[in-house]
Amino acid sequence: MSIQRIVAELVSSGYVASEELVPLSSAEIDKLEIGTGVPLPGKYKEALAVFGRSAGRFLVGSEFFIDGPSTLSSRCHQAKALLTRWEAGFPLPPNAVAFFVHQGYQFLFFVAGTGDDPPVYFCEEGRVQPEMLWATFSDFMNSEIQRSIALWKSTEDLRRQSKGSL
Repeated sequence: MSIQRIVAELVSSGYVASEELVPLSSAEIDKLEIGTGVPLPGKYKEALAVFGRSAGRFLVGSEFFIDGPSTLSSRCHQAKALLTRWEAGFPLPPNAVAFFVHQGYQFLFFVAGTGDDPPVYFCEEGRVQPEMLWATFSDFMNSEIQRSIALWKSTEDLRRQSKGSL
């Protein structure tokens, strides 16, 4: 499934307005890739080209979006530091790219060079090994978008119900 089609659901659901999707340019993605020192997967670059800088309320509270060319290398250093602090029994694999950090206690990574749409692994304090949660980056994006939209809709329903009972 294309990232464009997955992301279109963010807009068609009303969760995010199309003008809130702020992409990275090709040049910014190239600089980001140079900064990581590894080739980034095509599906990840496709997502960055649609909403690499921001996407409204989607993924707010987590570090996913890109601020500059050193963002991913900084996240990889942060992930390695977390593993050290947690005294995890495993290192971050070679060519791992920590593309998502959630409030300093969880992170997600893929291994660059393992395909255009690589598996996504989850790490958090107390885990013995990373766990593959999504078979592809596209599956991760689709899952996060579906989860975010469902949570938003249920929250909106609760708001409407509570306004009617006041």
